[in-house]
Parts: sequence; structure tokens; C-alpha cells
Amino acid sequence: YAVSSVNSDPAARFVRFKILDTTVDRTKHYKAVEEMRPERPTLLAVQEGTCIDLTTSDMTSVNLHACLGYKSRSIRFLGIGAGINTMMNNSSRSYPVYAMLRTSFSLRPRLCFMDLRLGAVFNNFYEFKNQTDLYSSIGLGITLAAGRRFSSHLVIGYTFMPVRNLEPKDAAPADAEVLIAPRPVPDLHLASIRIGCSF
Repeated sequence: YAVSSVNSDPAARFVRFKILDTTVDRTKHYKAVEEMRPERPTLLAVQEGTCIDLTTSDMTSVNLHACLGYKSRSIRFLGIGAGINTMMNNSSRSYPVYAMLRTSFSLRPRLCFMDLRLGAVFNNFYEFKNQTDLYSSIGLGITLAAGRRFSSHLVIGYTFMPVRNLEPKDAAPADAEVLIAPRPVPDLHLASIRIGCSF
């Protein structure tokens, strides 16, 4: 053992010694000077993917999302995000805004992680006015490549978005004449696959 540091306080009349076990190898190896610099606590993440509609609403979409947040040893990502979901077979759009947490539940780097999202979504279905509803998503991710300043990942998940009935008063004039009663729309259950990068 060896004394690595000494901290004394004359007013409190104590001396604190920090003793380390010298038999434990604490050597760190770096291949470049860049690796010796501390990691940035903030991250910018960009994701592109697709959501497959599991209901009969024909709302399969192509999505583009961006997130800004914080990371630490135990938290892979904690921040806010927003995106645009463009439906492939109709003119509908969804604009989710959410808080996101990614964690592997470990202080050590892990290959897999959990992706959780919760927020609000602004839906613009067909020619109807916007609806604001809940947005929630859970997924399992895997790291494809990782470095000090850059990482890429793949996330497979499930997204749930409740949808209210489409009212005639919210429709465009041409559709309002045809739509006499409220049009029921089932809640959206979506299977998603996303590929993205953080830097």
C-alpha cells in the first residue's frame, strides 16, 4: 500500500490520508492524444427509420428525428427530441415532441440498451386539423460502432399513439359535406426500426 494524498485541516485538528493498493494495475493506455480528453457531457443524436402500422389505419411511415441531451457513466442519453413522421400511403403527418432516456443499467459500457420516450404528438390526419395526443415508445437498441466522439446504433421498438375521432367540424370544407358523423380512428400501434448516430 502507498499514501497517494494527504488532506489536513488545522481548525478541525485532523489529517486525512488516502491509501491505495499498489498491487492493483491502474494503468491506462491511449493510442492518441484525442483519447485522453474527457468525453463531452452533451450529445446530438439523429435517427432515421420507419414505423409499420399494426392496425388497419394504413399509417405506415418514414421518420426523421433529432435529439439533444446529456450523458454520463450510468445514463447513455437523457434529453429531449422531436421528429416528423410522414405516412407513406396518404397525406397524413405526425410531429412528436418527447423526453427520451437511454440506459443499459450499468456503469460499464454495454452493447445493448433500452430506449424510452414519452411526450406529445401533433397529428395531422388526412385533411383534418391537428390533434394533440400522447406519444410513447419503448425499444431495445444495439450499438453498431462506438468511439470517443461518435457512435452509431440500431433500435427496434414499439410505439403507441392514442387517436381521437375525426370530427366533421375539423375537416376541410369538401370533406365536411361528406362526413356527417364523427369518423372513428383506431389507436395507432406501430412497430419501428431506427438507425441513428450520436456525436
